[in-house]
Amino acid sequence: MAKEDSLLVVKDKDATKLELQVELVKYVAGVKIAEDVARKETADKKRELELLMTALADKKVDAIKNMTEEEIRKKIEQLQG
Repeated sequence: MAKEDSLLVVKDKDATKLELQVELVKYVAGVKIAEDVARKETADKKRELELLMTALADKKVDAIKNMTEEEIRKKIEQLQG
């Protein structure tokens, strides 16, 4: 059976203060949990981005390795002048 608050029962100051303190602790804990989740998501995205950048660099190296000598020389000349 759920506890119901009565409008006829007057709470004392200590009970009200304690309830407010409990709510404050719950709020702070909720904020800390949300911050931890956000921090983890940011770290996960950073790791994935680094992995993708590495994969892209590997693809570029593979593309250069698959170029013919003539294509490489032509590309060098383009870049030099």
